[in-house]
Amino acid sequence: MAKFCPECAHPISDNSLPFCAKCGAKLPTTSAEAQPSAIQSTVTSQSRISTQNEKDKFDRNSVIKVILLVFVGSLILFMVILPFAYNNFDLSFSSLTGYQVRVIYPGQWTGGYAVDNSALTYITGSGTRTYDVQTPTVIVAIAAKKEDTSSQRLTVQILKGGKVIKSDFTDAPKGTIASVYQI
Repeated sequence: MAKFCPECAHPISDNSLPFCAKCGAKLPTTSAEAQPSAIQSTVTSQSRISTQNEKDKFDRNSVIKVILLVFVGSLILFMVILPFAYNNFDLSFSSLTGYQVRVIYPGQWTGGYAVDNSALTYITGSGTRTYDVQTPTVIVAIAAKKEDTSSQRLTVQILKGGKVIKSDFTDAPKGTIASVYQI
């Protein structure tokens, strides 16, 4: 009766060896009860290979899931967290080509901005706020006032294509600041 390795199903030609010549697996004892038949050995080996294939498939799926999770996490970080970390983060088209006005102050503030002969647009808020404005032909103006007595800096800026072209500030309690840019 032919003997086979229980691990790799390789035929065993030398019964005196305690291990498989192909895979190195320890061979069972040589008693008749301990030796599985060739069919049992092959079935056991195929079962182990099938189990290993399932483990490999599971490992590949796990790796893919981890990669997707990292990608989605990075995307969320880029789209959600970074704008809050950099209050002036803006991906709008006008931030790249047009004009904007910005107020920077950690406390409450009120103010307004106007372009050319247009009506004043009133604004209020806290923290950093950036507003897209229509493309001016003559002038852009912005003004803001602190709503508290803090000596922290209140800054107003005028931007073109996302770059600051005019910036003014005040550190005075209840301070007011205005900035005008002529085209």
